[in-house]
Amino acid sequence: MGVPIWLRIGDASGIPSATKKRNGPVWVIAESSSGLGLTLAKAVLRQGHRVVLAALNTAAVQDLADPFPHTAIVAALDSTKPDDIACIIQEAKKRFGSVDVLVNTAGVGYIPAVGKGDEKATGRQIDLNFSDLTTT
Repeated sequence: MGVPIWLRIGDASGIPSATKKRNGPVWVIAESSSGLGLTLAKAVLRQGHRVVLAALNTAAVQDLADPFPHTAIVAALDSTKPDDIACIIQEAKKRFGSVDVLVNTAGVGYIPAVGKGDEKATGRQIDLNFSDLTTT
């Protein structure tokens, strides 16, 4: 069962390029506590890029962030809550000046037998996997 991956690249900060501090791109990685998100976060931090490590379980990424106090932020994220998403984007802009790359590796799998699915659970899967972070 795959995990949906959303990747958005480009400056969404509204800050002109000439006024931004250049230390590599700023990444927001949604659900960076395991799997692809964790692997990507490690690689990006090793490259010296600035990263917001967003996760439902922040304790799982705090150890990753600790060695990078100037380039990593840990943020709580329930990607079904638009306010969480907006707060994380604002925190990234406040701390780093922009958001250049947004990666969503958060996702759920729900595969019921044909005709036996729960409409609410199916709706949650669609919302989480396809809709939530695209509002940023």
